[in-house]
Amino acid sequence: MADQVITPVKVTGEDVFKALTSANYASLTAANDGVLTPPKDGSFILHFIVTDSNGATITVKAGSGILHSQGDLSSGALAKNNERILVLQSSRFKVLSGTDRGDIRIKVSGAVSCACLQLIP
Repeated sequence: MADQVITPVKVTGEDVFKALTSANYASLTAANDGVLTPPKDGSFILHFIVTDSNGATITVKAGSGILHSQGDLSSGALAKNNERILVLQSSRFKVLSGTDRGDIRIKVSGAVSCACLQLIP
């Protein structure tokens, strides 16, 4: 299974979603995990669009940080063209050791487009 890199777009100000273009979205499938490697700890906004005609479920895997005991975060079943916005804290989802060190892993059950925004104060 290959990983699909999700690159955070750094944004400031109020109109954060205006910073996104189609080039900022990574295509995820059941055969490839999305991998976000935050450049620094903090909060991230993920925007998902389900593109699979059969729908999809999105799961952000718990990492090994201080809040990992809260477990995975799952969207539940989503139909085609449904959108979800998730706000993530790296302290819950970032892996701290091993081959995935520094990564946040996202699994989907069908085709999904994903973009990430990193808020800069």
